[in-house]
Amino acid sequence: MPRANVEAVGQPSDLTGLSRRKWYLMAAGWSLLLLVPAIVALTSDDPLPLRVLQLFAVLGYAACYVFGVYEAVRSRSRALRAALLVVMAGLFVVLAGVGSGVFTVAFLVVAVIMLVPGRWGTVGAVVASVGAVLGRVAARRRAQLG
Repeated sequence: MPRANVEAVGQPSDLTGLSRRKWYLMAAGWSLLLLVPAIVALTSDDPLPLRVLQLFAVLGYAACYVFGVYEAVRSRSRALRAALLVVMAGLFVVLAGVGSGVFTVAFLVVAVIMLVPGRWGTVGAVVASVGAVLGRVAARRRAQLG
């Protein structure tokens, strides 16, 4: 097998095909869906410091998607990709815990597909989706019991 093909298999492809400016505009447009969790955070009955923390989680999640995913794909740094996915997964858990998992899981799945090479990206996306569903079911059960 030629060397170029071996290297291509080991690296995720650049799925964006967009300039930085076009990616930022497109991703920012999709991130408008995160207005719902932001409004939920601001209007909840939780104490003000907790609402502000939830709002910062939404803003951080959007920033990771809009800026982080593009830069991680372009840089091809495994450490950056891994760190971004860990941060996004952590922020997803926070947002899902306050009932915003439905709006945020798609952003995590897209990040996994774009940043994890080959079939492992697909496996990771399925795992993230199943984890989100199971987390939502567990949160509903806790809410019913408590």
